Amino acid sequence: MSSISTISLDLFETLVHFSAQKFNSRETLEKALQTHPKVPEIPFEIVYSQYYEIVRKKMRDYNTENEFRNDEILLQIWEQNSYPVTEELEQIAFNVMSYYFADVTHLVSPFSGVYDTLDYLIENGLQLILLSNHSWAPNGWELVNHYNLTDYFSKIIFSADVGFKKPSPRIFHHINEAFPSSKQSDILHVGDDLLTDIDGALKYGIKALWIENSRSKADESDFWNHPNYLGKIPNIRALPAFLEGHV
Repeated sequence: MSSISTISLDLFETLVHFSAQKFNSRETLEKALQTHPKVPEIPFEIVYSQYYEIVRKKMRDYNTENEFRNDEILLQIWEQNSYPVTEELEQIAFNVMSYYFADVTHLVSPFSGVYDTLDYLIENGLQLILLSNHSWAPNGWELVNHYNLTDYFSKIIFSADVGFKKPSPRIFHHINEAFPSSKQSDILHVGDDLLTDIDGALKYGIKALWIENSRSKADESDFWNHPNYLGKIPNIRALPAFLEGHV
């Protein structure tokens, strides 16, 4: 393990699983908008269709470096429908999105072996950073605190906090900022998405290990010949054995 001193870890579908099928986005957004009496009076069907059209486009566009914030999307929709942005509306949008994401925490569960794996990494002297694409950072912080993950990491980065998302090199650069003594060759990023995690890490110049996910929108064979691609593991609890046997 001597060639790895720093490990960057993804959050969703790497350390924790989100039961997306149990999350009714339409119903939750409608309830969230009803929580504040001063929400602009725009028919819900208009808000819903515009909101998810924007979100889906932004989530599909892996090539853009910029991350979006959900409250900014809501403000954009209100402004398009003749409600100019004010400080009051900004606070309302923040409150609405906080309510919207409140249920996400309860639909997330740590994968089996997460805590044992993190304990192993810390006990073996590895420096850890969490690097997560999350468009609503307050919920990201709520998650890591709720599931007692915070203390394992020297630094935690959510894309909405910094304005950039994986695969942008700008978000991966936070690893070097957190651990300036680490060489590129000493850094390993572990994640489940071949585009954002693996391709992003390899293009940044660090090692990458894929947690196999059949939903990834890329082909693993694209990376087989890359010298920094270390291969794949089935889940996070397989990481210690991999490091002992391959690094």
